[in-house]
Amino acid sequence: MESMKALVLEKIGDKEFGTWYRDYTGRLKFVVYQGMPAMDKDLDCLELSPRPYNCLKRAGYTTINSLVDKIEHMSDLARIRNMGRKSMYEVMTKLFLYTYDNLKPEKRKAYLEKVRSMNQ
Repeated sequence: MESMKALVLEKIGDKEFGTWYRDYTGRLKFVVYQGMPAMDKDLDCLELSPRPYNCLKRAGYTTINSLVDKIEHMSDLARIRNMGRKSMYEVMTKLFLYTYDNLKPEKRKAYLEKVRSMNQ
């Protein structure tokens, strides 16, 4: 059974996210389903740029699930050596998109509605 964990992304400004929250300036709360088989994959699946990827690897994170287990907020990522603000945004953004992409198509709309309701 899948368990849920809410993560907090501090700032959104990326066009990839869609129109309803593209201009959202607060803290975006989103859910990550920890029991999904896709979460047991290597960090390579997030397709991070070299800097955040290397920071996470040096910090001992090997799978997406190991990362999600340890973080709840961007400030948790800030404690990782050489992890700057841009890298933190990238990691959290990629986690959000990865979660969305790995949901079954019929669950995606409900997921976005849940994220929207968490942020109202």
